[in-house]
Amino acid sequence: MNFSIVIIDPDQGSAQTTAARFQRRWGQNVQVNIVKQADWASVQTHRPNLVVIDPAPYRLHGLRLLEQLCEEQPSTAIAVVASGSSPSMRQRLRNLPITSYLEKPSSLAPLLGELDHLVESNVALQSKGGLIMERQMLIPLDGSRLAEQALDYAVVLARRNSSVLHLIRVIGFPTLVTAYAWPVPNAVDTRQWLDDERQAAQTYLDELKARYEQQGLSIRTSVLEGEPAQAIVQFATDQTNVREIVLASHGRSGLGRWVLGSVAEKVVQATPVPILVIHGDENKVETFKIPPELRTIIVPLDGSDLAEQALPLASQLAEAHQAELVLLSVTPGLDEPGLVEAGVVPMWSAGEKSQAREQAQKYLQQLEQSLQTPRLRTRHLVVSGIPAEMINEVANEAVASMIVMATHGRSGFSRMWMGSVATKLIRTSQQPIFLVRAVEQAAERGQPL
Repeated sequence: MNFSIVIIDPDQGSAQTTAARFQRRWGQNVQVNIVKQADWASVQTHRPNLVVIDPAPYRLHGLRLLEQLCEEQPSTAIAVVASGSSPSMRQRLRNLPITSYLEKPSSLAPLLGELDHLVESNVALQSKGGLIMERQMLIPLDGSRLAEQALDYAVVLARRNSSVLHLIRVIGFPTLVTAYAWPVPNAVDTRQWLDDERQAAQTYLDELKARYEQQGLSIRTSVLEGEPAQAIVQFATDQTNVREIVLASHGRSGLGRWVLGSVAEKVVQATPVPILVIHGDENKVETFKIPPELRTIIVPLDGSDLAEQALPLASQLAEAHQAELVLLSVTPGLDEPGLVEAGVVPMWSAGEKSQAREQAQKYLQQLEQSLQTPRLRTRHLVVSGIPAEMINEVANEAVASMIVMATHGRSGFSRMWMGSVATKLIRTSQQPIFLVRAVEQAAERGQPL
């Protein structure tokens, strides 16, 4: 069996060392080719099963090559070796279906060992019909049936993109879980209490694991300690194979062991990983077992490049589930001072109010044309009003299956309304909301990443 590897590295010495290791380890099973430039034609010539690249020296050229590989050769495994990637580049890499993301170690041995494991796994499974893309979907749970509603959506997505479902539960000291453990008796044995909680959490996760493995799904479990939102974000950040978080939320406290609404908002604000927030319905705790279908996906856009960063994920979901993709723009009136002060006025509203709708229509038409593929159904819609309210109204009228939009965790983006709108939607929308952390694409404005 011949397994083709392409190493893209401007440092020929480093690339040759890696290539030689592969050849010694795998002999005739592996053909290793070294490419100096991040060039699509050069990579295509070798028809690789695995591409190894450090995109940092190539900047946007490296990112564009990876995007093209993911789109046109989805069965090709990709190992990214990050030697000096900026936070913005790392965030953009996370949005791609990369097989393995490796921090370049000071010694070559750990790196080569990881790549050996990747090759071994893929060679062994190649004869079974394809390559394994080790990607994980993180589902935080608190032990309540309401929180488990996130699993219904996670299962549907995992079956489409072959994700491993990683179920986690966070435990903490009694003072961190006042929603159900206060007041704590003065004589509480904190160590014993934590041991009991840890055992109960693992038992709960093991039961879920057994249930979903019977359905043919790959499941992993972890029990974490600490404040829930911080623990979730830290785990998702450290585990580079985590590609999405799926979390249930609700509008009021008192259900289950977490105040899920608060946890969801904190995770949204801090996580670099795309997060799907499900509005849990306490009236469907027992009946929420019908697998959801994605028929219509709405993408709110404000005319900015930052908002458009939600489009790759939204397009992939729409194509995978044969859903209609609706590009939505809301044009609030400029005579509403509160909207201007709140920073929710879209880019095109800088002109006359009478021209805002026409400008938004033109923008969406051009965007829709750029997205057209044989497998993607799209349409666009422009409405006027307060963004969060109108997005909800359109989603309800269209019986939307999901809202996908970009957001950010801090202020400072010029005319960036997605952050405040996303927060309102999490609290009020009945539809699941898939949020992608937007990053400033400084390099495209002539600045280094």
